[in-house]
This record gives sequence, structure tokens and C-alpha cells, in this order.
Amino acid sequence: MPKKKSDSIMPDLLKTQSKKQLRESRRKMVELQKKAREEIERYNKDLEARARTELQLTVYLDFLVLSATETANNHTISQRIFGGRSEKYKTGQSKSLELEVKPDPQFYAGLKIPVRRIIYLSSADIEAGDNIRVKILKGKEEYERKLFEIPSFGLPGEEDNKKTYLVERQFSETETTTEIQKLNKKKVAKTYRII
Repeated sequence: MPKKKSDSIMPDLLKTQSKKQLRESRRKMVELQKKAREEIERYNKDLEARARTELQLTVYLDFLVLSATETANNHTISQRIFGGRSEKYKTGQSKSLELEVKPDPQFYAGLKIPVRRIIYLSSADIEAGDNIRVKILKGKEEYERKLFEIPSFGLPGEEDNKKTYLVERQFSETETTTEIQKLNKKKVAKTYRII
């Protein structure tokens, strides 16, 4: 039985249609990549413009201490012995200080300072009723974006090749500090610093 003319046209029409669809899909893909690249470039330029140094983002805030809790953690290691008991050895101790605080109203009247807890990863002679000045890094690290990023699986060094910037952030309710100044009549009486 001879082929009908319409039968031979149909595969050619499908080929033409699929070629057109393929070209359209490629065009859309290129357009999407271009938009994504432009958006990433805008983000990175904005990030670079917002970048500050650690010194520019370091602030000192005055607080009244409402309560102070010092915690000591003992560190031990054990030696595994098969067929016997494992000996444990004390290897040291680490201390941390948690302060419930209230911003000094003389300095911050009318300002909203949300900080209510200070964490200091060492010991300091601070107690309820003390006036203190605390060093806070009001910054956070943000990574530059890339068009194609290979997902990091949390392996060491994975983030090393990404460019980072230090940018300003909002204060949080809990802040960690590396320096506390104990005040006496608004003057620094003693400084506690982690190096």
C-alpha cells in the first residue's frame, strides 16, 4: 500500500517542531543564566559596598548586671584498655560566664538595645549590681555568591575559596564578648580580655 502524502509530512513536521522547541528552550536557558549572572553581580557589588572592617563594627555598650552565673567544665580523656577497665585522666578545665544584663538607661534612654544576656568564655570577677562595659562585634560574615556553586558538605577548607565580607548586623538578645570592663563611677576599674 503506497504511503499517503500526509504520513510523510507528519515526521518532518515533528522534527521541525522539536527543533523549534529545542532552540526556544536554549534561548530561555541562556536568558535565565544572563539574568542570574546580573543578579549575582549586583548582590556582590552591594555586599562589597556594605563591607566594613572589624574595627568599624566594634562597639562598646554599658550595662547593669542583674545576675552572673559562672560555669566550669572539666575535660577528661580516657585510655581504652581491652579486657580491663579504662582509666580517665583530667586534662583541664574551661570556664564561661553568663550575665543577665540591662542596658544602662543613662546612656540609652529612648534607644532600643535588645541585648539581655552576655556570654564571656572565661572567668571574670563580675556580680549582680556591677556596672560593666562590653565589647561587641556588631558584624557578621557573608559570602560572595557565585553562578555555579558546588555544594559544601561541611568538609574542612570547603569555604576557604569563597570571598567573605564583614557586614553590619542587628544586635541580638544574646551576645558573646571577648572583653568586659568593670566600671566604678563610670570609669574603668578593671578589664577582662580573652586573647
